Amino acid sequence: MFDSVFSIGSMLSFAITISVGAIISIRALKINATINNKSHTVNGVGNTFINNEYNEVMKDAQNEFKYLRAFIAVVIILALPSFSGEVNYFLYSFSFVATLFSLIGVVFIMVTRGAIKRVWDLFYIVATLVNSVFAYYTARNVVRFLSTFDGYYERLLNALLIVPNALKDIRNLPYYMRYVNEQISGLLIVVGFVLVFTSLIYMTFAYVKQRSFSGAIAFSVSNSFICLIGYLLASNVVWAYFSQDYEYLSYVFEPIKFISSYFFNFGGVVP
Repeated sequence: MFDSVFSIGSMLSFAITISVGAIISIRALKINATINNKSHTVNGVGNTFINNEYNEVMKDAQNEFKYLRAFIAVVIILALPSFSGEVNYFLYSFSFVATLFSLIGVVFIMVTRGAIKRVWDLFYIVATLVNSVFAYYTARNVVRFLSTFDGYYERLLNALLIVPNALKDIRNLPYYMRYVNEQISGLLIVVGFVLVFTSLIYMTFAYVKQRSFSGAIAFSVSNSFICLIGYLLASNVVWAYFSQDYEYLSYVFEPIKFISSYFFNFGGVVP
């Protein structure tokens, strides 16, 4: 799927990815620019700055991004049967530019709203980078599954419908259950893919809401954790574990090891 990176189709998909990301970014930044000239009261609590009036003004925009997350999830689920390759390539492409969009947005917010007020937004850039790594490997790991996705929802429905009859047919029960488990495993891949996709989008534009220091940390960590769970599910680690495919499991955990070692080395924990 990713062999011909410089093909016309790939370049077009990448251009679409950039365009969609730019449109969302412009929308978020335009809202912030519009309210920038309004007066806001900032309440300081130690080193934590909270601006309730800012969040009140931005409430509609923040709700838009919440709805956008749900909307994207529905679109992905509906689009996968016919456009699995395109959807996956969008995730693959966006994994390269998400951190840049986050950086641009955070810098703009810090310039327009004040660096001291929004300094905690810098955590979003780091978290977006982490999510981008998970998204990149997710897009690579689901290629094989998505290549056979056509008709999957029908197979999943059939698997659920045959369970009652399978329980009655003891002789063929192992065969039935294997089929059911395969389809459920596929469902976990879809759920994981959606979690990674939506987590990356939501993290990239996390700056639409002003949070305290603890709030920014909690949001970044929780969102990245959801993305991690999505990555593991999308990479089919559940099936690999029960199949005792430890070589593949080792491969799946490589990005996690890389991210962990990078931050530990950066902090001087690992010599």
